[in-house]
Amino acid sequence: TNGSFELPVVTTCWNSFIATTVPDWGTTASDNMIEMWDGACMGVPAYQGNQFAELNANMVSHLYVDLCATCPNVVSWQFAHRGRSGVDVCELKVGPPGGPYISLGTFSDGNAAWGFYTGTYNVPSGQPVTRFLFESVSSAGGDPTVGNFLDAVSFSFPPMNATTAQTNVICNGNNDGTA
Repeated sequence: TNGSFELPVVTTCWNSFIATTVPDWGTTASDNMIEMWDGACMGVPAYQGNQFAELNANMVSHLYVDLCATCPNVVSWQFAHRGRSGVDVCELKVGPPGGPYISLGTFSDGNAAWGFYTGTYNVPSGQPVTRFLFESVSSAGGDPTVGNFLDAVSFSFPPMNATTAQTNVICNGNNDGTA
């Protein structure tokens, strides 16, 4: 529901928010902060909506979403990524909260345009909660806490037939299974 990072509203060029105020998102940062930018800031438009997030607000950490799913199931994922000062690289990892995690790929983008990525993940049987975790691998300026913009994050499940109850929800949001 907050894959475009539209909540809470950024009131300056960028703001850091306590993760509990950012619907559906969590962080592994010990200060529990998530950094979000206004799409009009520094000439960097949002990919979708008016805002986007930057990985690693104040320290090296992960930005993540936890999904609940009836297993086995397939989760389709998509997101936009962009470098801040040049070419930045992020990795998307997935697994149960606390790991172990597997990599769904590394994604490298410069600061001239957003890259857009899609894929699927087969949730293993017996994994009732699946964590999709975004990690900064490197940034153009060398400071791992600067760079790796993220936007338009979405997760969806295959269509369900009329006889199947909807049980796929985001754990923190209790919605219909899309983020």
